[in-house]
Amino acid sequence: MELVSLVRAIKAKKNIIKAEDNDILSKHKFAYQKVLFDVQKSFIKRLLIEKISGDVVENATNRRFLFWRKQQKAKSEGIELM
Repeated sequence: MELVSLVRAIKAKKNIIKAEDNDILSKHKFAYQKVLFDVQKSFIKRLLIEKISGDVVENATNRRFLFWRKQQKAKSEGIELM
């Protein structure tokens, strides 16, 4: 009889430990997800900044190229642009 109650107590203790472990794991999982979300958010921000700055550089390059082409055309016609 004592052996049965001892086994039940051990099983109950294991269940309590499992519940505590699950609680700890869920807290760590939440913290991990929050860190992962922050990392993803900063990565997306960086990508957007790179995309925007890349577009700005590309637009500036295109404008310079178009201006250069206008200059070349004007030079061929004998007009000088500043």
